[in-house]
Amino acid sequence: MDDVNKTSGGKSDHFPLCPNSFRARQEGDDIELEDPELLDPIDPDDWKLLTFRLDGHPIPTKPPGTREYQRAAKSIEVYHLHCKPLVDDRRIVAGTVQHLVQELERLRPKISDPSIRAVFKRLEVKLLRAICSDSEYSAAALSYAKAELYKLERGIQVKRDWLEEIIAA
Repeated sequence: MDDVNKTSGGKSDHFPLCPNSFRARQEGDDIELEDPELLDPIDPDDWKLLTFRLDGHPIPTKPPGTREYQRAAKSIEVYHLHCKPLVDDRRIVAGTVQHLVQELERLRPKISDPSIRAVFKRLEVKLLRAICSDSEYSAAALSYAKAELYKLERGIQVKRDWLEEIIAA
C-alpha cells in the first residue's frame, strides 16, 4: 500500500496488451504474437525504457506519444514504481552513487600511492556492486552513475572518461 499516492495492489494477474494486439486464448496459440503493454523485467531491452530522476522518481526514457513511452508509463503505474518507499530508497541510492563518484574522483590523482589505490579499488567495487544487475535498484544506480559521467569544471562540461570505463565494465 502506498499511502502517499493512495494506491495499492500491483500487477497480480493483470496482463494488459497493447490495443489491437493478438491475445493467446487457448493452448496452442502463439504467445510470441502478443504485444504486452507492460515492461518485462527479464527482457534485455525493456529495462532501458525506464530511468530515474535524482529524487528517486521513475520516468520513461522515450518521448511522450511513443509506444515505448506508453509502455513505461503504464508499467510505472501498474507496478507501483512511483510509490514512496521505492522512491525514497532510490533517492538513497542516488546519494550513495554521487558520494562514491566524488570520492573516486578525489582519490584518482593520488592513485599511484598503493594505500590510496587500495581505497580507490574498494570504492570502485562498491560502485560496481551497486550497478550489477543482481543488485537491488541496479537500474537506478546505473542511471545515476551515467548522470555523473559529465561534470562542470570552470563553466565547461567535462567528461569523466575514467567513470565511463568503470560502468562499461
